[in-house]
Amino acid sequence: MKTIIAAVILTLVVTNAGVAQAKNYPKAKVSFDDYKGLVAEVEPHRASRLVDLDTFLKMSKDPGTIILDTRSDLRFDRIHLKGAKHLSFTDFTQENLRKLIPSPDTKILIYCNNNFEGDQRDFATKQMQPEPRPGDKVTSQVAPKKKPIMLALNIPTYINLYGYGYHNVYELDELVKVKDPRIAFDGSVVEANLAAQADAAKVCPLHRTRDFRAVLEEVDKNTTELSSLRNPKHRVWTSGYKTATPEERVRFALHYQNFLEFEGEKGQIADLYIAPVPAYDARVSFGLSWWQREVANSGRPPVDASWVHDALVDAGNSIALTCEKMKAMEAFKMKKNRQELDGVDNKKIELSVKHNGN
Repeated sequence: MKTIIAAVILTLVVTNAGVAQAKNYPKAKVSFDDYKGLVAEVEPHRASRLVDLDTFLKMSKDPGTIILDTRSDLRFDRIHLKGAKHLSFTDFTQENLRKLIPSPDTKILIYCNNNFEGDQRDFATKQMQPEPRPGDKVTSQVAPKKKPIMLALNIPTYINLYGYGYHNVYELDELVKVKDPRIAFDGSVVEANLAAQADAAKVCPLHRTRDFRAVLEEVDKNTTELSSLRNPKHRVWTSGYKTATPEERVRFALHYQNFLEFEGEKGQIADLYIAPVPAYDARVSFGLSWWQREVANSGRPPVDASWVHDALVDAGNSIALTCEKMKAMEAFKMKKNRQELDGVDNKKIELSVKHNGN
């Protein structure tokens, strides 16, 4: 019994010693006072360094200037402003920053998710929208009316860059549509989209045939059934282009084909598989001029570059689908003709064998 009591006492002593030792840890390397002091110093500095998109893009071309993206590795790899350097905010240390940006005098341009509108997957808005408490009727009425709290990454990025000694920082201050033609993006998503657009924008070698328009009209009618003949799935028009009439969509696709058929400034017929697809800005310019004429006297709202982007994507998809369907139809006809010819030849052979046998 004495042995058991002694063991319990020893256990308690050891445990208490461990607790006492744990209480002797130094305070964490966290100082809210330091942060408050830094915020107070940064606030007036930042206020004079908020710039619009045109200024941001113009400054990005200055020698030695860098665009810094501090979003996660995943989001940066998927899509980011073309030419941007990357260091995830969670990896901010003095050492890491000095490796990426050796000189603290470097002009740094920053942006984050909350600068872009139209892609809630890769540029999801960082905000806290007040929510009602379950079963509380009062908060259920008040919460939706409350202003959301913005939690943009730009703010801590700016403060931390300043704290690490980088004071030559400028921040994008506009909410920009992701389809704004002034912006160039890069990343795995962009590469995949460009490849798809380039493929869809190729001239269909059958577009001058008699049946092309009829097949194009048929494809246009099947907007909810076709996206690819090889991979059928639900297809929906893009947000802007669905407001166009079927007749307008077909005529635009036909004119788009004629535009794609020429190599641009040289004015020569483009080789379907060698000549490059006209530059994106040239296609947008073509689409804008065409649709502006189209809606000028229709009483509809004027189109913008974002709307025309939708029109180009959908027209390209319709052209590609039409071409694919016509090729399938042509292959079917050729196969049927071959079968008929093979049948005739076989009959000739059979008659010949019979004749020789007799």
